[in-house]
Amino acid sequence: MLNQFKSFIFGGNEYIPVAAKVNYPSQGNDLIPKLTLQFSRIYVGDEFKKIINSITPLGWQEPISMVYEQYNALSMDKPTNRYSLYVTENGIRFNRTSVQVTASDDNPMILAKPHYESNPIYTLEEYRGLAYA
Repeated sequence: MLNQFKSFIFGGNEYIPVAAKVNYPSQGNDLIPKLTLQFSRIYVGDEFKKIINSITPLGWQEPISMVYEQYNALSMDKPTNRYSLYVTENGIRFNRTSVQVTASDDNPMILAKPHYESNPIYTLEEYRGLAYA
């Protein structure tokens, strides 16, 4: 709950108020648009550290995902917009005063997305000669 003074209930979940800043993706030349959330470290720093420390070493092999929801005064139980995003490779940063999270809709764990016209995936079923390569 950004920049509010009391707790609210959205979609059945209680959200605590916190000072924050949202930078929406720009319409510029970025190949992968990114959403940046910046929170006051005083309020959320310990919670972020608990979450990061709870990830097992094998858990780092999977992408960190997040949900960004927007509500308005007319609909407190259903979001008006809902986005499933991935935290980028260097997407969580701590400094003395803030915690910054950068996310996009591009999964950072996928090295190359297949595009069948220009970058086909070669499988052993289709190309049996690959078994001997």
